[in-house]
Amino acid sequence: MNQTQGNKIQVAGVDVSYFEDLGIACAVLLSFPDFQVLEKKFAWGKPRFPYIPGFLAWREGGLCLGAVGKLKTKPDLLFVDGAGTAHPFRFGLATFLEERLQIPTIGVTKKRFVGQYNPASPERGSYSPIILNGEKIGAAVRTREGVRELFISPGKSLSIEEAIFWTLLFSKYRKPEPLCMAHQFSRLAFKERGKLVDHQKRENHFLKSP
Repeated sequence: MNQTQGNKIQVAGVDVSYFEDLGIACAVLLSFPDFQVLEKKFAWGKPRFPYIPGFLAWREGGLCLGAVGKLKTKPDLLFVDGAGTAHPFRFGLATFLEERLQIPTIGVTKKRFVGQYNPASPERGSYSPIILNGEKIGAAVRTREGVRELFISPGKSLSIEEAIFWTLLFSKYRKPEPLCMAHQFSRLAFKERGKLVDHQKRENHFLKSP
């Protein structure tokens, strides 16, 4: 995948939200450059693995695979709410998904997980490499002037420079648009589920009342 494809690719984002003990992954496929939603798919389930830093692929990987696997069109690029190579084992959630789906991925996190970096300059497009044991594993990228950096790392096949390029290209605000939409749709789905749960609780209470 090269940077000249930017005017004709379809890009997706996948994000997982939680409601009580239930997780929902939402995969959203967008057109470019108009960012029109072409598809959105969901996968529900109870995580079978607890939250342990560094093991997000074990907790959320199955849900993400389920949601992305339901897309009728295979994305050219997938943004993931989780690390790629910027990970203690160089194998974050984005790397796991790339290996399983055979789709180039970019891992995006709001906080640095491992390594050291110098703050990026305040202007949009500036970045600073993340270094771990002398190796460059990702970058802190300023996607919007005056806001905090995002921490970007490729899943496997892209270079760090390519991951930065695609992240900036698809970021209208702080986070890449595919991830923003995936997060919004997953939260909306949970709000609807919450309303349903509340309605069922009220109905059960009414039926049990003398």
